[in-house]
Amino acid sequence: MKQIITVGQLQELSKEQKNRLREWWKPKTGDHIDVDGYGEAMIVHLFDEMSAWYSADNAMNPKRTHIDTLKLRSTPLLSIGQCIELLKDINEIDITTRKMGTIDFYFKRPMMELAGKPELIDALWEAIKQVT
Repeated sequence: MKQIITVGQLQELSKEQKNRLREWWKPKTGDHIDVDGYGEAMIVHLFDEMSAWYSADNAMNPKRTHIDTLKLRSTPLLSIGQCIELLKDINEIDITTRKMGTIDFYFKRPMMELAGKPELIDALWEAIKQVT
């Protein structure tokens, strides 16, 4: 199962949409990011909310930067959980848990583009593109 959006999917956003996504994003260790449009990297360690190590080669050659610089230069490659959190934060979905572990998602606007998406992350990404 695909867990995060791709760099290619991120390129579907306008500059303004990417900026809104960066404003919402709170970097965490383990987040996948696109740094300056050069491809996927991962935050391998955060230090005291001020600086972060990130690496594009599985932490073999990490680079350190100030967290504000990282947010300016990077865009998050959202995970399934981050997509759901973003949609919930901007009040675009309601989530209901029922008996037997069933979870229902109710989108607050018609999302015709969601139908037929093979992966959950792709359907959530379509919803985010419409509301950012």
